[in-house]
Amino acid sequence: MENKISDIFIKNVFITGLPKTGKTYLIKKVLERYSKKIFGFYTQEIIFENKRVGFSIINDYGDKEIFALKHEYIKNKDIFIKEKYNGLIKHYKKYDVLIDNFEKIAVNYLENKILNENISYKNIFIIDEIGSIELLSERFCHLVIKILNSNNYLLATLRYNTYPFVDDIKKFRNSKIFKLEKNNFNKIYSSVINWIEKI
Repeated sequence: MENKISDIFIKNVFITGLPKTGKTYLIKKVLERYSKKIFGFYTQEIIFENKRVGFSIINDYGDKEIFALKHEYIKNKDIFIKEKYNGLIKHYKKYDVLIDNFEKIAVNYLENKILNENISYKNIFIIDEIGSIELLSERFCHLVIKILNSNNYLLATLRYNTYPFVDDIKKFRNSKIFKLEKNNFNKIYSSVINWIEKI
């Protein structure tokens, strides 16, 4: 995969790569740089007693919720979650996924941005990430397809390993896929910035 974006029209940019290569860090840098131009969300690890025990979801407005905890911590979720959670919980491997929290911070937020008549027709949306846990939400799957089929632009991180939904997304026309590695972060980040500046 090349580290540059050609002059061919590119509507969607996808970032993939192994864990710990900086995908979320890249997304956060982009959101910080274009805080008034781009709408989206990113995931953040929850560290407890020096161990990763789950994930939070944070949108560019600053709304934040816990959306996944390891099974052994969900029983004591009151330690992590201030308000009582009575919503839908789905399971993925060693995690319990709080679907309602995810949809409130990510899906509802972006859906409202799409529907907001005060925002320009062509927007740039950021999703971190389109992965196994997030895809447990059917509403999220529909939102991703809706954005891809719209005139809006999309910058998204994708799970690295093969997965039917993600594999189909990679086939969308006018898309560019970058494989992020520790030694090419700056090149890919620069390419993403150049792409945004042309929109």
